[in-house]
Amino acid sequence: MTKFLGNKLKLTKAKQVIALFMISNFPTINILEKH
Repeated sequence: MTKFLGNKLKLTKAKQVIALFMISNFPTINILEKH
């Protein structure tokens, strides 16, 4: 059970990192599309 919870925490952490990466890349994508 503890191992399962640990894996779940790692997954949510990875999702947060991916979400932050995507959010930080949105302005760059918009700038590229405008030019």
